[in-house]
Amino acid sequence: MITHARCLGYDEAQSLVNALHAILTESEGYEVENGAYFVWQAPNGAQIWLTMKGSSKSGASMEVVDLEPHYNGAGRMQAAVVEMVPYDEEELTGALYGWSSPLSVEDPETGYYPFSVDLRDFSTHLHAWQILPRMVTLQIAAFAQEAWCFDDEQSYLQSDHSILTESEDEETGELVTLRLAPQAMLPINEGASDNVAGNYALLTGRIVELHRLQNPHTGKNFLAMLVDTYGGSVDVVALEDDVEGTPHTGGTIKAYAWLSAQVIPTEES
Repeated sequence: MITHARCLGYDEAQSLVNALHAILTESEGYEVENGAYFVWQAPNGAQIWLTMKGSSKSGASMEVVDLEPHYNGAGRMQAAVVEMVPYDEEELTGALYGWSSPLSVEDPETGYYPFSVDLRDFSTHLHAWQILPRMVTLQIAAFAQEAWCFDDEQSYLQSDHSILTESEDEETGELVTLRLAPQAMLPINEGASDNVAGNYALLTGRIVELHRLQNPHTGKNFLAMLVDTYGGSVDVVALEDDVEGTPHTGGTIKAYAWLSAQVIPTEES
């Protein structure tokens, strides 16, 4: 499995470890209940989040809980949050479960589909949101583990990649072939049942913006694409070597991606 940070140009695990000193030196930190977040951000939107448990005020050493990337882009998706599930005992990391673009927050299941994402500043919102469901605006970064690009929707539909998988019909028990539409998002919550971090999706969409960016620590180039998909827009990032086909504005992309999210501040959130 490709590491998440590879999509931002850390193409080897050691390259991220080598950059840790610079990341810590240049990051902004803030304390939350039971720990702290340290966030490094490059001018191009690439982020590294370091989550630590403990408190610097107590004088005891703090311990690393998590180290994950994010990309701060222009993607936006409305969602009704229905559940917050922590990954660790201190409740510093975890997943947000919700429905995309429901008709009302009182009836979240009117949304397009249920999904879950790893929420970077999980503790902040876990303790602030006393009542669920809750309507929020999310910026979702999709870290592509695999990606395929097509000239247009028709090229995608004519390819083998428009076939998603065979699934068993819940009522009849028969196997049916599912197609992933030119603009669709199918969440695959790999870690949900085992309470292990890892929320993934198969998504397709139209590339609205395409940027070729450089990792300041490794010098490696990576792609950042604003993609319109079913329910909103997401920021897909990938190492160009991991993308099959030629991405371009107006083209279609299919990606199998890990989902990382931030909440966009509003009066209510």
